[in-house]
Amino acid sequence: MSMNNISTNNSDAPLSLSVAALQSVADQQKKPVSRPMPSRPAGTHHRVLHGKRGEQGLITAIPRRIRAFVSRLAKDTTTDDLTSWLNNVGIVSAKCSIVVPKDGRVFQTSAFHVSCDVADTDKFYDESNWLQGSELRDWVFYKRTNMSNDNAL
Repeated sequence: MSMNNISTNNSDAPLSLSVAALQSVADQQKKPVSRPMPSRPAGTHHRVLHGKRGEQGLITAIPRRIRAFVSRLAKDTTTDDLTSWLNNVGIVSAKCSIVVPKDGRVFQTSAFHVSCDVADTDKFYDESNWLQGSELRDWVFYKRTNMSNDNAL
């Protein structure tokens, strides 16, 4: 058998592939990845430290709040309704704001941005404190892609 012909085990007819065809297949497999490449080498992570020193001095630290996307609630649910619900389950530091769909989209359910103090973490992530059928996901912040307003300073 010659190097230019490739045959299958079940057929006696040789399959002829040219070098150009093989190169075309190889080029198709090298398509660029659609997601942006990381800005740091793989395997390295940002180091995040959380202070433990209790005394206050010239500076004061403000702890982050836990933030989540809460969805699949009834369309007529208001921010006051959700805040009252969370207060009743013991999350007294909760703040809620409704998420307005972009581009005029219409949904049959409502969604909220909910935040609370770190002290309420266990209650906040306890599934028994949320209605069956509702969904809670961590709120994700994306880097802005519109740079036109960033240089306004």
